[in-house]
Amino acid sequence: MKIDDALIESVLRLARLDLPRGEFEKYKAHLQQILDYVEVLGELDLEGVAPMSCAASSPAVLRADAEAESAAREDVLANAPARAGAFFKVPRILDQTEGS
Repeated sequence: MKIDDALIESVLRLARLDLPRGEFEKYKAHLQQILDYVEVLGELDLEGVAPMSCAASSPAVLRADAEAESAAREDVLANAPARAGAFFKVPRILDQTEGS
């Protein structure tokens, strides 16, 4: 698969990312390298290799759920770059016209 400008622009739009035009070609080349490598992996003979559900050899060690005291709201909100009353204020990410 060949990466072209339209594909990069589509991915950037879907991910809602803004990439400076000067870095566009650099990231386009990086993505092409990744796809080229995946293509090489696709050529491997995997006959007889059992599928894996996890690459780790041992299962994850999980702790038991335990109730604990949470931080005070004002202490948490003190770290917020912007707030609206008792809530974090974040930029709007969805266009009001999308999906309607």
